[in-house]
Amino acid sequence: MLGGALLGFTLRRYMNQKIAVLVTIAVTVLWEIYEFIDGDILEIYGSWERWSLDSLGDIVGALAVAILVIYSNRKVRNGEY
Repeated sequence: MLGGALLGFTLRRYMNQKIAVLVTIAVTVLWEIYEFIDGDILEIYGSWERWSLDSLGDIVGALAVAILVIYSNRKVRNGEY
């Protein structure tokens, strides 16, 4: 989730909000694909069901936090909120 927040914060500075959300979705899904390819799923999670629930939770959690960060309208000026 921290990765989603940092990614959302970085992306909102450089691109449109909708594009930032789409890039965040792509990065989180690609990360889970990388974990699937690189790791031994059954050894780490114990079953395919636990892995799928963990991956879904990671994607939804990171995306939720990223959306909150991307669509927040708080501006910081001169160190004051």
